[in-house]
Amino acid sequence: MKIERRPVSVPAPAKKQPDVSAPVKKPALPVAPVAAKPAQGSSFSAKATAAAPRVNALDGLAQARLAKARGGVAALANGALGAAHDGVKAGLAKAMEGGAKLLDAAVKAVEKFGPANDKVAVFDNFGGKDVSHGAMVADVIRDNAPVDVTEQRLVEVKFKGDTSSLEALVESRTVGMLDATTAAIDALLANPGAVSVVNQSQSWSGIKSVNAILESRAKGTTLPASKTPDLASPSHAAELQAVVDGVTYVLENSPKIAAARARYEAASARLEAANIVHVVAAGNQAEDVAALEAKGVKVPASLSTSVLANGRQLVVGASEGGVGSKVAGFSNRTTLLSTTMDGVAVDALGSKVDGTSFAAPQVAAVVSRLREINPELSVAQVRDLIRVASVDGPAAKEAEGAGALNKDVAVGLGYLSLLPTLARRVVP
Repeated sequence: MKIERRPVSVPAPAKKQPDVSAPVKKPALPVAPVAAKPAQGSSFSAKATAAAPRVNALDGLAQARLAKARGGVAALANGALGAAHDGVKAGLAKAMEGGAKLLDAAVKAVEKFGPANDKVAVFDNFGGKDVSHGAMVADVIRDNAPVDVTEQRLVEVKFKGDTSSLEALVESRTVGMLDATTAAIDALLANPGAVSVVNQSQSWSGIKSVNAILESRAKGTTLPASKTPDLASPSHAAELQAVVDGVTYVLENSPKIAAARARYEAASARLEAANIVHVVAAGNQAEDVAALEAKGVKVPASLSTSVLANGRQLVVGASEGGVGSKVAGFSNRTTLLSTTMDGVAVDALGSKVDGTSFAAPQVAAVVSRLREINPELSVAQVRDLIRVASVDGPAAKEAEGAGALNKDVAVGLGYLSLLPTLARRVVP
C-alpha cells in the first residue's frame, strides 16, 4: 500500500481553554484500574505553568480531546492525580519530566480510552508505527460520521503467531484473531456507554494463512521471498496445492480453532443482544486467489472468508469508486459479504490509501448515523437497511454482496424507519 502524506489543517473550535486551576470531576473512562503514585512537590506545578504556551499552541483536534477529557490535565496540575481516572494516570505517570510531555500523554490517553459516552468503537492495531493502521481507520470514520475523536473508543486487538509448522501457524493466527476479538467484545460490553457500532478493519482468513506459509517457506527455498503467490514458479504448483490443502484441513479439523470459534460465536451473540453492530473488513487477497487458480491450484471459497464473519456482522468489500463502479480487484470474494464501499484512494490522515480496511469504516460511519437517527433499530434491521440501500451491480454476489452502498439512500431509509406506517415496509 503506497501512502502519500500531506498536511491536514483542522480549524480550531471556538471553545474556551480548560481552566487548569479549577478542581474537576473524575472522568468516567472505560479501562481497568492501574496503580499510580500522586505527584510530589511544587516542581510539577511549575512545569505545568511552563507548558501554558504549549496548551495554547495545540491545534483544534488536540483542544477537542482535552476539552472532552473534562479537565483531566487540570486535575493533575492541581496535584490531584489520585482524583484522575486510573487509565489516564497510567498514560501520564510516564511523562512527569515536563509539562509539554505531560500534555501530549494526556491527549493520547484520552484518545485511547475515551469517555463512557463513546459512539463508535474501533477494534484495531494502534501501535508499532508513526501513523498506525488503527489511527488511519479512526480518521476515516470521523470524516464520514457525526463523531469527533473524543467520541471514539480505540481498542487494541493484536496477537502473535507461531511459524514453527503449518499447523502451528494456522492455529495460532486463527485462534489469536478470534480470542483477541472475543476479549475486546467482552471488555466493551463491560462498559458499553453509548457505543452503537464497532468497526474492525482487521481480517484473518485461510488465504492469509496460505500467504504467510509461503512467506515462511520462501526463506532458504527455491520459492521467491514474496508473500504474493503469483510470483511462485509454475513448477511449484503441486507444493502450492499442498499448502492450500493443508491450511483447509487445519481450519476444518483443529479442536483449538473449533473452541475459539465457539467462544467468538458466543461473544458476537452477546454483542448483537446488546444492540451493537459489528462491521468487519472482507480482506484484500482476491488477486492472490486468482493467481493461485491461474496455476491450476484449487482454492476452496471458504479460504477467502474472514474468520470474524459468522452471519452476525456487516462484512464490507471494496469498490473502485462510488455507486456504479466496479469491485476492486483485491477485494475478497465471499458468500458472507454484505455490501461494498469505495476502497481505492481513500483519504486517511492526509494520505491516499487502498483496501477493505478503509471501505469498512465508511459503512460503520453510516451505521452510526442511522443509530443517531433511530436508536431503536435492531442489529438485524440495520443489516437489512444497509442491504436495501445497496445498489446491485453486474458483479457476482460473492464479489459485491448486495451491491455498492448508497449512503444518502441509507440515511433516507433511516428517517423513514421513524414513521410507524412505513416502518414495517422499510425495515422488516
